[in-house]
Amino acid sequence: MKGYLRRRQENEVLARRIVMLNEEVDRGIETWKKKQEEDKMKEEHRKSLLLKPKGKALMKKKSQTET
Repeated sequence: MKGYLRRRQENEVLARRIVMLNEEVDRGIETWKKKQEEDKMKEEHRKSLLLKPKGKALMKKKSQTET
């Protein structure tokens, strides 16, 4: 009976550790996703601040995209 109780206790400890590690991985993935989204927003904002073509350059660009 002692071996059964010891193995049962070891299994409970392992189960708790698995749950803890799983939660840690989930938090890490969530943090990574948030960082990726923030980086994407920063990149879009940076691109929106770039100079945009005007006048002849804009007309030339439009004619190239139409063909």
